[in-house]
Amino acid sequence: MMAPSQFTKIFVYLSCFYHNTNFFVCQGGTMDFSERIRRLRRAEHLTQAEFAKKVGLTMRGYQEMELGSLPRYENLLRIADYYDVSVDWLMGRTENRYAHRG
Repeated sequence: MMAPSQFTKIFVYLSCFYHNTNFFVCQGGTMDFSERIRRLRRAEHLTQAEFAKKVGLTMRGYQEMELGSLPRYENLLRIADYYDVSVDWLMGRTENRYAHRG
């Protein structure tokens, strides 16, 4: 049986797509931080190691984030700055990818 914390990280993605360059739309579920960074990285055709190097993270540290670990504040800022997306969007607090632009 799954522990409650593992259960809360499971989301159902029936059809996710990128919509109007503003946000990912997922019918049947909500995209979490790890899914957002995975999709952003794959959209740029980067490996985990390549992306980690570009933003100054260890490969293992980045892998852990894609597997569900939450980032430290400074790493969250590095990722948001690299992709030019808002921290709130990365963390799932808004569906507006560019909320930081005002």
